[in-house]
Order: sequence, then C-alpha cells, then structure tokens
Amino acid sequence: MIFDAVDGPYLATKITDFLVEGKKYYEEEIPPYIEWKGEEVVKINIFAPMGYDFSELEKDISARIVPCPTVCYDVMAKGISKQTGIREMMKYYGFNEDDYMAFGDQENDWEMLENAKIGIAVKDIDGSEKLQHMADYVCNAPRKDGIYTFLKNNGYI
Repeated sequence: MIFDAVDGPYLATKITDFLVEGKKYYEEEIPPYIEWKGEEVVKINIFAPMGYDFSELEKDISARIVPCPTVCYDVMAKGISKQTGIREMMKYYGFNEDDYMAFGDQENDWEMLENAKIGIAVKDIDGSEKLQHMADYVCNAPRKDGIYTFLKNNGYI
C-alpha cells in the first residue's frame, strides 16, 4: 500500500511485484518506506492482482476499493468520490450542483460521469469500455487532443 499524507506519499508495506508493475505503468517512483505516525491520510492505493476480490476488506474498513487500469486500486471512504467532491465545490462557489460536465476514463470516474449534466468518457489505451457505453459522449485521449477537439466541435471553446 501507498499512503498519501499531506506531506507526500509514503510506502506502508514491503515492495511487491504488483507495486513495481503499478508504478512502472504510471511512470512513477516508489516512495520511501516511512513509519506512519498518525499523519492525516488523504489517499490510499493498494497494489494487487487485477480483478482481486476486496469484498471482505471493504466490510472491515468501511470503504470501497475501486480498480484502476492496472494492478492499482483506489481506496475511498464510503460516500466520498470525485462526484461528491465536485458537488461540494459547486455548492461552495454557488453553482447548481448538478450542472457540470465531466471527463473520465476509468471506472473510478463512473459516479462523476453518471451524475454530470454531460458525461464524456475518454477513449484511451486503457479506458474502460463499460464507462464508454454509459457516458453521454466519448472522445479521444488527451494525447490525441480528444478533450480539446470535443470542446471545440461542440461549441464550448
């Protein structure tokens, strides 16, 4: 596991083949092992085989574990997601909480796209086909100017 604290990420467990594979995929370095001393944790990633069943762990920790495109899994507190973050931000700035457009490529973006006024799935190398089928629109990957092209072709810019 890797914990992200306010001061940065730290490795909470020993280095495994899955951790090495996941960090290689994202072209990120493995953070150093640091003993946790009660710092506030803002994000947790678990590295395990693709398709691993975390249902028992989810019950024990009152969280949900969402797969990423490789051997990495996001751990999210129940009731917290990208979508709830967007709603809080919209409310804070006085905007209609349901009037947003969202782009996403993975299943951890599902709730955000599902609740957006316009949900756009990004068709990337490892983009979720299930997400593409549920989205209002699908655009190409950012490296192919997909988001820019979508916004330009639909009159947003």
